[in-house]
Amino acid sequence: MSEYVLGTSDHELERLAFQQEVWGGVTERFLDRLHIREGARVLDAGCGPGFVVEALRARVEHAGRVVALDESPIWMAHIAALCGARGWRNVQLVQAKLESAALEPSSFDLVFARWVLSFVPDARDVFARLARALKPGGVIAIQDYNHEGISLFPESAGFRAVVRATRALYA
Repeated sequence: MSEYVLGTSDHELERLAFQQEVWGGVTERFLDRLHIREGARVLDAGCGPGFVVEALRARVEHAGRVVALDESPIWMAHIAALCGARGWRNVQLVQAKLESAALEPSSFDLVFARWVLSFVPDARDVFARLARALKPGGVIAIQDYNHEGISLFPESAGFRAVVRATRALYA
């Protein structure tokens, strides 16, 4: 099984934890606007070390289920430890790549993906696979990067070249 593009080291876990500190409130407000109902079945697609799993779990409550899907055995082990330590019984772990995960059609009320589509080779294909996994009336919610706001002062030709290359990569 291949590794996450940015790795799964303790250093990466610290970086992701800091990123969660910075953006966690934005994610919480986004989830609030989705009005996730008690008892819902939710997929956290590309869940990483599970920083959003707890927020999703709290919203579906004990009657619901959160499926945490990620390709990294290290992130899956991290979430399994959290589930054990916190007594979470409504979290199902699925270790698989988004591009090939066996997702049952029409099986989720919500598919949530945060900071994932930027890292898959074919985001359109992954999006279509995730959309097929939605129940009728289900919601797909994506929180991802927007590199259009990258700036540096004072400006430099080198930095502008990096921004152009990053935008070309995402295009």
